Amino acid sequence: MSNSERLTAMAMVALVTAGGIVRADLITLSGEGRLSGTVRSINGEGVVELESPLAEAPIFLRAEAVRKVAFGNENEGEDLPTSRVELHNGDILPVEIESLDDRQLAVMSPVAGRLLIPRPALKSLVMGIRPNKVIYPRGDSFGEMKPEGPQGDNWSYDEGAWSVEGQGRLVRKLEPLEQFSVKFNLNWSGNPSFQFHFADPLLPPPQVSDRYLFQFGNGGIEVRRESAKGGRRSTTLLSLNRRPEQYPGNQLRVEIRVDRTNSMLHLFLNDEPEGRFGDPVGSPPVAGGIAFSSTAGNETQMTISDLQIAEWDHSGDRHRTEERGDGTVDALIEKRGDRFGGSLLSIKPGPDGPMFAFKSDFQEAPIELPESEVSTVFFKESGGKVEEVFHPFVLRLRGNGIIRVSSCSFPGDRIEATHPLLGALVLARGGVTALERLEEKGGEP
Repeated sequence: MSNSERLTAMAMVALVTAGGIVRADLITLSGEGRLSGTVRSINGEGVVELESPLAEAPIFLRAEAVRKVAFGNENEGEDLPTSRVELHNGDILPVEIESLDDRQLAVMSPVAGRLLIPRPALKSLVMGIRPNKVIYPRGDSFGEMKPEGPQGDNWSYDEGAWSVEGQGRLVRKLEPLEQFSVKFNLNWSGNPSFQFHFADPLLPPPQVSDRYLFQFGNGGIEVRRESAKGGRRSTTLLSLNRRPEQYPGNQLRVEIRVDRTNSMLHLFLNDEPEGRFGDPVGSPPVAGGIAFSSTAGNETQMTISDLQIAEWDHSGDRHRTEERGDGTVDALIEKRGDRFGGSLLSIKPGPDGPMFAFKSDFQEAPIELPESEVSTVFFKESGGKVEEVFHPFVLRLRGNGIIRVSSCSFPGDRIEATHPLLGALVLARGGVTALERLEEKGGEP
């Protein structure tokens, strides 16, 4: 970020702090800064136009100055489609499937309305995904977490994030879920010593609890199972020699998926899978509480943001990890696992939902299957190499959707965007959760 942009951002932060903006977009800058306002547009060069009632003129931030924009809207109660269409550039749209012929796919998106997607732009269809309903936080409830203990005053809450200087513990009691995921961002300065307990009954110390622990510090990263039963109180499930200085920008995105039914845990760091491991204790913890703790010195500050606890559909992950197979033909995979290679001839409306007509390489007559019996469809790959043009921003949609945009504006309750494959789009602003900047290294979100 240039010096002028730094001064502009600092001025905006001061204005927001002094006046307090209600229901605003939250902009995370490339450094450690945050500011509030209303995003009005992003031009073809990636320049973000920001407006605030406390500023006389719009603020313009270059693409490299902005890391993320979280939009200040709520649509949590809306039912989402159970199908996903993936484009060959990696974009994903939650949709209801209407029809398919040899030219295009017709779908209905709750965010973009009815879309006609050219068949060459299609990579895959995935059906039967149950949306992962967000359980916590809702609205501003993240700010209602409770600092406890003698260091409770070390915690502060501002602009959707909790920060602690030195030591402290922050807790929240939640109802337990059989399958769930926990995501959060961790930022720090100094030497972090961080602990996150989950599936925690939140018993007062020094009582021993059945719970899980993720910890991070100078000793690396560790996931442990703590137990009140048997002779062994703590067992290491995963250990990684990853020290804080190995993470650029002093930031780490943590995701933990818990499957109590099968006593399995999955760890992701910065969206990359790090391992799957079983619970060595006979029965998993039954509680639902969470606790963030810092045992660092007073010179260390840590910030926790973008916390999300959601229901997790284990079967949905299985659909998304199906292997592509032969790329020269279409492939259809049934819910029970049977796979066919050949050509998807059509999708047509039926009395109980869309009907898929698929011509297998090994059968004379096409087979017909209702959408409810189809897990995944892969479309054959195009012969020529498509030149990919880098676009600096992506929009994240409700239901784990994501689309790249070359430019967009934000008039009222809609977003007008230009998509590299679909052209001009009009999106419902309430269906878009965030805008994020990509680094130019393949354009992967």
